[in-house]
Amino acid sequence: MENKVESKFSKTSLQKFKEKKITHVYFHDKYLKRIPRLANPHHLAVIYLHNNEIYEITNLENAHNLSSLYLQKNRILRIDNLEQLKKLKRLYLGHNSISVVEGLQNLHHLEELHLEKQYLNEGTSLCFDPRTVYAISHSLQVLNISHNQIQTISMLAPLKFLRVLKASYNDLSNIDEICRMIRDWYHLKELALAHNPICKSRLYREDVIANAYCLEKLDQKEISDHTRNFLKRLHEERIAQRLYKSVNLADRIPDLPKNYPSAIQKAVSISILKQNKQLNGENLEIFDEKNAVYIPWKSLPAPQPISKLGIYKKRSHRRRETDIDNSFAHLKI
Repeated sequence: MENKVESKFSKTSLQKFKEKKITHVYFHDKYLKRIPRLANPHHLAVIYLHNNEIYEITNLENAHNLSSLYLQKNRILRIDNLEQLKKLKRLYLGHNSISVVEGLQNLHHLEELHLEKQYLNEGTSLCFDPRTVYAISHSLQVLNISHNQIQTISMLAPLKFLRVLKASYNDLSNIDEICRMIRDWYHLKELALAHNPICKSRLYREDVIANAYCLEKLDQKEISDHTRNFLKRLHEERIAQRLYKSVNLADRIPDLPKNYPSAIQKAVSISILKQNKQLNGENLEIFDEKNAVYIPWKSLPAPQPISKLGIYKKRSHRRRETDIDNSFAHLKI
């Protein structure tokens, strides 16, 4: 019964193609098991073949001007026979049974690739052929790989022109890898990572926004300019604090004498690094910590209350000076 419906549909469609130049073809929801052979496909721009029972991609080698191909919700197992579609810009392959993304080496104008929710065996995830990723790296702008049990996106590093990445409902758990990847994607505007293990991280949203160049939407939530700028500054301050704790600044200054106390070494080294210049002609090695004399705080006189009248202020100031001189008189410096 299905073959009769398919053959009858194909005959009526082919007759229409012969009569006029058709740019859009609607073959969706027709219970098709294969793509019909088209009599005059040279003018086709869009073919709707979604929601059928197609197992393989065939009969499209002459559709040279095709720009959009809708093949989602079928039973396709492999991406092939697309070498001649060099003008293809949008390819929809979601809800199929594709395990490896391959066969796209000639699609140098591909801008959108939709591969969400592939029906894979348990324990397997969607894989990418490195040759395919490199071939579409200069044109791809939108990528949807949600619901595919993916554990890493390191293979997507060459995709420098991505504007939208949808990778929710996967097994991404390394937040450092995600931050490192998006740091190099300067054109990324929208990112979806919801329902991944990384979302359980306490600073997940802050880290992603701070590491992205100019992200505008994360998990379908808008990001304001104020929030983005604030998180970026906060992230830079945290990095500076980590570097300060991990690096001994005194060791980074080769000419700094080692006979200084550690507190003085740090203070001097910080000032040198901030001013970006060495001390002018000062011999720091004169100070000798062994022969230094430190005055205990307890030997200093207690502070006296200051009177409100000016006369008592002067008297108390003079008295304090004489007391300090007497306390220092017995010390040998």
